[in-house]
Amino acid sequence: MKTTSITKQKALENFRDLTARLSAGGDWVSDGYAAEMRSRKICCTPFSGCYGLAGWILATNGTPPRCEILVNNSSRWTPIAITNGTPRRLGARHAKIVQRFVEAWLLDRNEAFEIDGE
Repeated sequence: MKTTSITKQKALENFRDLTARLSAGGDWVSDGYAAEMRSRKICCTPFSGCYGLAGWILATNGTPPRCEILVNNSSRWTPIAITNGTPRRLGARHAKIVQRFVEAWLLDRNEAFEIDGE
């Protein structure tokens, strides 16, 4: 089944909101900070393992990157977020948001690309 553009857009909006919350360190984010995070590019970079594509690094552009999420292509979905230099596993609710983003934006890709900010 092909993902519709509405579903693709919603997956992107939810992912942007998640990265804003993670980089701010909590579930509450000011409107100004959320808007600033949504204006940033999302850089999607694949990484390889011994048997081909192993996963993706998803980073919200900034110096340093505001939020990085490592996604493993294995069946054990355990995305890891890195914010302020600290890695942590995402809980089930946040992992589901990342999974929907991956399904909408990354499944048919194998090269790095950027998604422009809003």
